Amino acid sequence: MMPVKSTDCSKAIYLSGAAHYTGTNAKGSCNAPPRKLCLDVRIACGHRRIGRKLVELLTTRAGYIDRAIELKTQAGLPARIEHRVDQVLGNIRNRAEVKGLDPELTEALWTTIINWSITREETVLGQALTPVGE
Repeated sequence: MMPVKSTDCSKAIYLSGAAHYTGTNAKGSCNAPPRKLCLDVRIACGHRRIGRKLVELLTTRAGYIDRAIELKTQAGLPARIEHRVDQVLGNIRNRAEVKGLDPELTEALWTTIINWSITREETVLGQALTPVGE
């Protein structure tokens, strides 16, 4: 299939019959003005931008987990505090509903994040591993 040749979609290319889009400059950053790109390129560009932001936020969250480990060690608290896990999941479900996001999906994603966080804490604190939902 031939690459798309138009002013708005000049960055769209096709490989092996599947559409692959780029919206990046030479450095790989996604900074083209959305109005200058076709819809698919804007979507791909936006996905990459959000992905980078999510990784940054998860890295920040990991720093908070490390601090929680220090505080829990000092206070003699376990990694898993069940009522706190329930509270966090309830809060995230409510926030998802307010924002119009599927609360089941959000809870599943957050459960994975919580399990990773607790595993990280338990490893440092030397406690038994007990994933959420099991």
